[in-house]
Amino acid sequence: MEHWRMPEELSVALSCQHDPDYRGRHAVYANLVYLAINLLRNRGIGSTPQEEIPQRLLDDLGLTRARAEEALDRVLAAETALRALLAHPE
Repeated sequence: MEHWRMPEELSVALSCQHDPDYRGRHAVYANLVYLAINLLRNRGIGSTPQEEIPQRLLDDLGLTRARAEEALDRVLAAETALRALLAHPE
């Protein structure tokens, strides 16, 4: 990512996305990616091993498990709506 001059935040998010204990610079980005991957994994989406989402990670992000699940529900509903729109353009 650095070779392509991508922002440091993106580089950190990608390199630390599998570490729920990462607390370094730009941790919020890596933690959000970890959370998203594991929320999806818990719904059977993706191919990485399923892991329990640590409560501390949710606390650090200022989220409850319910709020995170609600956000995922909205994203998945939007994806479904977008796919329907693309399948039947008017």
